[in-house]
Amino acid sequence: MNHHEAIIERGPAKYFHGRISERNALKQLLQETSKKKIGSSLLIQGPPGVGKTALIEEHKKEASLQGWQVVDLTIPSLYDPKELFRRLTKNQKAHDVQTTFGVDLKIFNVGFVPKHIEETPYLNEAIIRSQPTCLVLDEAQTLELILSENHRDKVADFFRTYHNVLSEKGFVFLFGGLSPTKDVLRQFGISRFNPKAIHYLGMIGKHAEQQIIRDWLKKEIQTPSHTTFWIQQISKQTDQWPRHIQSYANALCNYLKPKEVLTNQRLKQVLDDGNDLKNIYYQQRCDHLDYEYREMIAHVVKTLPHPFVKRHFIEAFSTFLSQKESQKLYKTMLLRGILHLDQDGKSSIPIPSLKTYLIETYGAGQPPPSQAQLLPRKR
Repeated sequence: MNHHEAIIERGPAKYFHGRISERNALKQLLQETSKKKIGSSLLIQGPPGVGKTALIEEHKKEASLQGWQVVDLTIPSLYDPKELFRRLTKNQKAHDVQTTFGVDLKIFNVGFVPKHIEETPYLNEAIIRSQPTCLVLDEAQTLELILSENHRDKVADFFRTYHNVLSEKGFVFLFGGLSPTKDVLRQFGISRFNPKAIHYLGMIGKHAEQQIIRDWLKKEIQTPSHTTFWIQQISKQTDQWPRHIQSYANALCNYLKPKEVLTNQRLKQVLDDGNDLKNIYYQQRCDHLDYEYREMIAHVVKTLPHPFVKRHFIEAFSTFLSQKESQKLYKTMLLRGILHLDQDGKSSIPIPSLKTYLIETYGAGQPPPSQAQLLPRKR
């Protein structure tokens, strides 16, 4: 596994600990929704690397255990009935669909579609009505990238139809996304969430962090050594941040053989490699920003108190940028996970070591020129 592959991994966590209140909230939501036969929505929101996708995978397991039909959506499946049909029947056999719903299908090597394609929306509706259903859309903030007004209208209709009408046996939308996701969903008609159904993810907690590191050492590496010192040293670097924990877990697998005895030399190699992976993660967060913008950010965050309201951010950058440019930069930093918006509407750099990285990497020189310095001089 190379560094780039390690840092962009997403999906279920091999060893999952913590997020107990969030997991219990989903169990309760599924039970209440199924019992009352209503439609509900659950939003998991947070910056990149905080473990949204891993938690969504745990939620999907729980829903399946409770007998729910769990379907992963894509953006096209929200406005294209044929794509939705493919998602709904991904793990089903053509014969079962034909028998259960009394429909004729065209069967291909790569799948099947309704013989009369105009029946697709009604068939989708019938499949969803047939049992409690959990529709999952991760990276939901990307809905904002839909440019076609026709597609946007169809997505809004989709949410309205499946959330408000098709809830005969219980129905849940499970959304995951970055900080702007709640505002993006509001554009498509999903504006009201039960307060208990919005989870703003942050650090995972010290106990969960150390449990995960212990699992990698004892279950994955199967080291015969005592692990307490290693766990303490690694957890000093991981900031209770799931992506960083995974980075150091990758480093463990890179340098330790199965059942290897732990040594100080190996520990140094693991810590160095994990730190490199952590810095790659931070570098990727800044990939879409010109170097001058990174310098501005580094110099501003040195003095900007945390957490802060958006107005203070705009004011702090007014030395370098216009108000419109500052607004655009703020949004970009949210989407890149450099900033995180909490439930109180305040923003902050979500990981202390990210702030340190920005200052040490881009804030060592002189501040970038201000707007006044960039203006042409009068002759």
